[in-house]
Amino acid sequence: MTRHFHKVCFPLILLLTAVLIASCNNGSPQRATDTAGDFLYLDYQATGEDGVKEAVVRIQFHLAGPEGPALLLDTPAMVLFDGLPMTEGKSKMNGGYYEAAFLLDEENNEHFITYRDQAGHIYNDTFSFPFFRVVKELPQAISRSKGLQINFSALDSGTEIHSMLTDTSFYGRGIDRVDSVTGNQIHFTETELLALDNGPIHLEFFREEEHYLQRNGRLHGRLYLSYNVSREFELVGK
Repeated sequence: MTRHFHKVCFPLILLLTAVLIASCNNGSPQRATDTAGDFLYLDYQATGEDGVKEAVVRIQFHLAGPEGPALLLDTPAMVLFDGLPMTEGKSKMNGGYYEAAFLLDEENNEHFITYRDQAGHIYNDTFSFPFFRVVKELPQAISRSKGLQINFSALDSGTEIHSMLTDTSFYGRGIDRVDSVTGNQIHFTETELLALDNGPIHLEFFREEEHYLQRNGRLHGRLYLSYNVSREFELVGK
């Protein structure tokens, strides 16, 4: 076991030390060498919001786990999104990253990521982006006594949606809950709306998914997906 520890961990310790020293010296992210390939943690994030036609996917390759420095790939390693090369970027705060934008489409929301490491091994990951819409726009003013019903599209029954409704009062807590959608609808009763003061109401719905990726029996990365829809209306009545 001691021999195995030195064989696996010693190269990683040397590599991590070299990367940290180099990063401190020049303030920019380093490139993953062929030695680093076995120790990269893949962090995929795809986010979008209502009213914006495109969502953004960002990928980072962290050394030795999710908290390690984010490296850029060195050739011949590469990463593709839906078969196309991604744009390389870097920042002093977050390190190296790769980005791509994609159109939001209710009927075509399947996407795939292809990562080829230094040794030529190819890893494919696919995801379905959690896109949804409000199909019937809210009136400008809503009476508390009638309750509030939101109608969506592209949501299966049982899908969980995080709902947040806030007013402009200083002490109001508003409504913050996770709903399980039934028949593409979410409903707020008159009693539930008592948590809100009359006046402008800001409404947000979030759909989030998080998946952990396994490779050869070990944690290899994370896939995080998020989409949100927001609306505003005037709450009236007693």
